[in-house]
Amino acid sequence: MVPATTAKPLLEMPSSWRRVETVKGLSRATDNDVGTFGEVNYFFSDDPDRFSLDKDTGLILLIARLDYELIQRFTLTVIARDGGGEETTGRVRVNVLDVNDNVPTFQKDAYVGALRENEPSVTQLVRLRATDEDSPPNNQIAYSIVSASVFGSYFDISVYEGYGVISVSRPLDYEQIPNGLIYLMVMAKDAGNPPLNSTVPVTIEVFDENDNPPAFSKPAYFVSVVENIMAGATVLFVDATDLDRSREYGQESIIYSLEGSSQFRINARSGEITTTSLLDRETKSEYILIVRAVDGGVGHNQKTGIATVNITLLDINDNHPTWKDAPYYINLVEMTPPDSDVTTVMAVDPDLGENGTLVYSIQSPNTFYGLNSTTGKIRTSHVMLDRESPDPLEAELMRKIVVSVTDCMCPHTPGSTHTWAVGPDAQGPGDLPTDLSPGGPEAHPGGLCLDHKNGATPWAATGVESHCPCPPPFLSFSLSLFLLHPSFPLLTRSLPGPPGGRPPLRATSSATVFVNLLDLNDNDPMFQNLPFVAEVLEGTPAGVSVYQVSFPFRARGITSIQPMHGHWVAACAQPRAGHCMAAGQGMPAENTRQGTITPGLQSQCYER
Repeated sequence: MVPATTAKPLLEMPSSWRRVETVKGLSRATDNDVGTFGEVNYFFSDDPDRFSLDKDTGLILLIARLDYELIQRFTLTVIARDGGGEETTGRVRVNVLDVNDNVPTFQKDAYVGALRENEPSVTQLVRLRATDEDSPPNNQIAYSIVSASVFGSYFDISVYEGYGVISVSRPLDYEQIPNGLIYLMVMAKDAGNPPLNSTVPVTIEVFDENDNPPAFSKPAYFVSVVENIMAGATVLFVDATDLDRSREYGQESIIYSLEGSSQFRINARSGEITTTSLLDRETKSEYILIVRAVDGGVGHNQKTGIATVNITLLDINDNHPTWKDAPYYINLVEMTPPDSDVTTVMAVDPDLGENGTLVYSIQSPNTFYGLNSTTGKIRTSHVMLDRESPDPLEAELMRKIVVSVTDCMCPHTPGSTHTWAVGPDAQGPGDLPTDLSPGGPEAHPGGLCLDHKNGATPWAATGVESHCPCPPPFLSFSLSLFLLHPSFPLLTRSLPGPPGGRPPLRATSSATVFVNLLDLNDNDPMFQNLPFVAEVLEGTPAGVSVYQVSFPFRARGITSIQPMHGHWVAACAQPRAGHCMAAGQGMPAENTRQGTITPGLQSQCYER
């Protein structure tokens, strides 16, 4: 009897099953024969690779994983054969049911989008798509942004025509975005249970807009330099910052420019301001420059920052004093009283402050005149001016005053000596006293000393006080240190030196004051070789010259010579020439005598 089945079995199993031990809905074949002929065995008509068949029981076993996405249905042909060799066939249909076993897969490994900063909104920044090979509803996909490096709340994602579309809802600020890149992570999730998901990176590149001008660290720079700074020397660095962070518009694009004086230039990239030539404070003492910083924008898109640079030149002693109105010519009456004004000499020095403070002095010792070292006023001294002095050196000193001028320089005039003692804890120059002025907080009677501990004074300092003639009065010290204990190293300290030009510059030439001494009738006439002896013959007519007297003219203004007393001679007929003549009647011949004439000089009326 041929085995038969009551019905063809229909088998359905999930695609995720890897093995089944029974095939539900399969009816076993029956054979009415008895004995050996009634025994039925089962076989596949082919050799399926995913199923096996128990020949005794007819059970179909799953031996490999099923994949719905590859094969949704299997049809198996089963042969039932009895012991007599009779057989029949049956078919088993296996439908594979879908399960959510496939994750969504993006079409690209990464996505990139771009926009410019400050754009108000971008509706389609990036379009991306993921697919799921599962069957509905497992393959239905939803998109979401799961992370953002910055500005996460500014981005949205929606589904449009099967694509996930990323949009930005608000303007972005490039300066708050590191390197101008925003990194998003987008997830695609299916509708399976449980759902499966995958992610993909999305990079948003933001392009910089030139929306920030360069800004200097200070609106105004103030710097002081000495006027003898060499050409090409650095004055200062200016620095501008541009908050734009791109190479095109940011810090690296800044270019500096300078205006206001050709004496300075600026490095366009570094902002270093240097001199182009030698400077002279006496020509111009202050410069106000304008420095500009422009970024890489073009035309109206370019941004500019502005600052001022105020450069003050510090004076150095580089100008010699020069005289005004030299040489000087004055008239001065001899015998002028002491401390009388003679004249005032004046020199100018365009240097500033102490460098331009002048000190006047008489170059050679001159006992006839005194000089105020500050004002240049010359006065007579207590030595009288005598125009008729026979000493040639004195005559020259009275008639010529040589004055020199120099920048204020303080000669170190020895004064009182002060001693400072430093205690045993002194470790270096920093432990020396800073207040070294007499009468300071640490002053002691008889000098300036610091208290010391335990009577030990390993250090001592001696200062010599000196005063400066330059106004204002200045007290300076010359300080020396000497070792009192061999265990201490040698210390030195320099105290502030005196003010004034360093080095002091003298005038290119001294000024000379020429004094024209006017004569004063301060000398009586004097005869020489007195008495005069003359012999006159009796009977000499009146008016005949009998003798000529002589005298030195030390003083101008001799007006007449008059006989004081004498015999027979009544007058001197030519008083200015010194001729004495007989006066009155002629001398009687019988009375020839020798007489003495004593003339007198008068200078009250005539002055030449």
